[in-house]
Order: sequence, then C-alpha cells, then structure tokens
Amino acid sequence: MQVQVYQPQDVKKYTKRKLRLSPFGLGIGLGAAPVNVSAPSFNGNFASLFSGVVQSIQGDLGNTLGSTLLHSAGTGPAITITGSLTGSVVGFIITVPATGGALGVWQGLVTYTDGTTQAFTSAATVALTGKGAGVTLNIAAGTASTSDVWKLTSAGLADQSGAGVDTTQATLANQPLITAGLNGHCGVTFDGSNDLLTYSLLLSGSAAFYGVARLFSVGGGITSICTDSNGASNPGNSVIGISGKLYAYANGAATQTGVTPSSGTYYRIYAEFSGASSKFWVGSNKQTYTLPGGSVVSRAFGAAPGATNALNFELLSWTTMTTMPSAGQLATADAAVTTFYGASVQL
Repeated sequence: MQVQVYQPQDVKKYTKRKLRLSPFGLGIGLGAAPVNVSAPSFNGNFASLFSGVVQSIQGDLGNTLGSTLLHSAGTGPAITITGSLTGSVVGFIITVPATGGALGVWQGLVTYTDGTTQAFTSAATVALTGKGAGVTLNIAAGTASTSDVWKLTSAGLADQSGAGVDTTQATLANQPLITAGLNGHCGVTFDGSNDLLTYSLLLSGSAAFYGVARLFSVGGGITSICTDSNGASNPGNSVIGISGKLYAYANGAATQTGVTPSSGTYYRIYAEFSGASSKFWVGSNKQTYTLPGGSVVSRAFGAAPGATNALNFELLSWTTMTTMPSAGQLATADAAVTTFYGASVQL
C-alpha cells in the first residue's frame, strides 16, 4: 500500500491555528516565525497521515464483533450473534427492564452506543434493526430477569495501514468492550484486569506511536496501553503507567518525569523512540528526552500476554510508524483529531 505523505505546502488550508516550530517539534521556538498549519480533508484513516506506518488500528474501522455477548450480570441464557453490521461500527448492551421469564416471555432492550434503542420479545432468533441492522441475536433457552446484562465485545481490530498486522482476541473474557467513543466513532475499552488484543510485529530501531485514548485509572505498579510480549519489564517500545503517571518506555528505561492524566479525559498521545530528541506528548504536556528505539517481536494492547498488568482505558486509534513524522505531519494529525473526534480531545 502506498502511503501519501501530506506536507503543509501541498494542501489546502482548513485550519486557522498558528503554530511555531522548535527544534523539538511543535511548540514555541525562540525567534521562530508563526506558520499556518494546513491539512487535506481527512479520509478517516489515520494511517494516511504518516509515512513508514507498520500498523494502524481504530475502533471505528475493521472492528470484528465478538460472536458471544459478554454476560456481565445475572444468570440468564447465553446470547450469540451472527451476521455483520450493515452500517458503521456500534456497540450495544442488552437489558431486561421489567418483564423477565422464560424464552418467549422475557422482554429485552438493546441500547446502542449512540443512545438509540430497540425493544424486543425474546425468541430463538431476533433480528436487530436500526444501528444494529445486519446482526441477529441467537438466544438460548433459559430464564432471564431484570438483573441480566449482556454487552458486545471486540474480537479484534484489523490493521488499516495495509501491512496486515491485525489485533485479535479469541477468548470472550479477555475481549474489550465496544464503547461509544467520540463524535460517532466507536472505541474499545479495556477493563484494567485481563482484557487484551494481541498481535505480532517486529520493530527494530526508531519507532513512534500516535494515538487517541481516554484513561480511567493509572494505579500502582506497572500498567500498559501497549507493551511487549512478556510485560513492560522486557526491552521494547511501550507506553506504560506507573503509580499514577504515564511514561514512554524502552529498553528498560523511562527517563521522563512522567505525565499525570486526568481520569476520563481523552488525550492525543505521541511517543517517539529515536534517541536524544525523543518526544513524549500527552495532551499539552510535551516532554523531550533521551530514549533509544528497541526491538519488539510481539506485543499487545491492554494486559501483557502472560502477565497481570493492565490499564483501564478506551482506545480510539493507535498508529505505529518507523519513520519519524515531521512537525508538519504531527500538526496535520492533531488538526485531523479535532475534526474527526471533536474538540474534547486534549492536544
């Protein structure tokens, strides 16, 4: 796949934001003249904004629905799904608001992540409509009650870069939930316990991550947004949480002072592993530090395979590249984040 790199001088201006360039990327450079940041009309795929992309995932693109709904409360029957959504990706939960009973008696309610609903009478098969069109519920025999709750999960996110580095998770208990995200673009939420999406990717030398995520908690110990195969203690490029702060981590080192995120806030996160001029940005907190690139054979989002560390967060998008983006490309990506997800993402 050919990735087109947009430079500010090549495209039509669609933002009035003025930035100054510094030797360390975006920021206030001493004596730097203000420049207008320009960008193309964003096509909805963050892989298109960078060069050297080796993986790019988004909650609203290439999201494989889990085949069995997660029964998060109650003792009611199992529900599986067949088919595929005919429209955009949407999550949902199923509850029993008032009338329980046996199959054919209990009354269910589907609540989609966009706020729309669909009431139904339980049956062996129930076709979803509206946002759920194309999907059929397959409901096992058994008694449901008002305490039952079923939720839709993600079994994997397909790589949007064309490199084929898809993420997968076959075990229902470890699948993240499909959640509302922002501006109609769904995310996937990891529970901070055992949810993870795994993939295999070899990175050697410099690398960078650009993503949008909302963090709910960064507790004690080591937790991870993305990590290598055996936990963050091994060499590799990662974004991790330690005792309430986020760090970029590689080859056994996290030399920054760390960033303390606000719970429930969406951030643009940029981590660069390129030696003395490496960058770590979480929203407006931008740090420059020395951190080498590493070698990563297999990694995961959420809990590390074989480990117990995990971070409770919602991931909207995450792009990995081996070519360090220019200041203009990063500014273009930031502008696309605001256009796509809305102004609530902290840049």
